[in-house]
Amino acid sequence: MAIVVQEERQNTTGILYILGWIIFGIIILIGIYYVFFKNPELYEKTVSTISKNKIEDVVQIGSNIDLNSIMENSTFKSLKNYIEIPQNVTSGKSNPFAQ
Repeated sequence: MAIVVQEERQNTTGILYILGWIIFGIIILIGIYYVFFKNPELYEKTVSTISKNKIEDVVQIGSNIDLNSIMENSTFKSLKNYIEIPQNVTSGKSNPFAQ
């Protein structure tokens, strides 16, 4: 004759278990509300007239630049190129499927 001894199972529907699922559900519902239904507050920052003047000055300077004067500048010519660009590079077969 076999004797079967069963341990008492803990009740998984305890107060903490239920409370945890309720808190989890509330967090999910709040997340859904903020993602799909809440309209974000729009903050419009106006550009002051001083900033507009500075921007216009930069645009004016940028439009009046003569590239030849930059290329002829002694400081620009004194710059060194530390990266050598390879000149004769073969890129492989002209048709990679040809044998």
